[in-house]
Amino acid sequence: MTRLIVIASLLLLSGCGFVHDEILVARYKLVAADLKNDMSLCWSLDSGNCVGDGLPGPTVFAAGFNDKYIVVSTHPDISNRGITQFFYVVRDRPNENKDTGLPRLGIKGPFSQIEYEAERTRLDLPAFTRRSRAPVLPISYLVQLLHRSLQASRVPRPRL
Repeated sequence: MTRLIVIASLLLLSGCGFVHDEILVARYKLVAADLKNDMSLCWSLDSGNCVGDGLPGPTVFAAGFNDKYIVVSTHPDISNRGITQFFYVVRDRPNENKDTGLPRLGIKGPFSQIEYEAERTRLDLPAFTRRSRAPVLPISYLVQLLHRSLQASRVPRPRL
């Protein structure tokens, strides 16, 4: 019975929609469907959907913007926060209010920290003003927790 309750709870939690949905600037949004670790930069459409075609994600943990650029940093492997990649998006301000205004001027990256610092200096890229505070938990760790919970909930049945 306890096993059924745990599984039902996990299924209900997995179907609760976005755990994070934030407008960054114009039609650019930061969204995470199930875990904040899955944060992505996307383009909001008039229909309410969000498109990420070529935009950085799904492990965005910091972002920022100014009139010319959007900057994003990601951990491409959520189990190794020692690896960080940096991107910037060249904003196309005249087309940002259009449904089809996806970044035509370019998505640049991934850059290492050294490469990004050179780009930041050269282009006067904005600071990272949004940071995710979500703990980084690999899926394998979550599966192990579930397995331990199920093992602990098993009560030996007497043999007849």
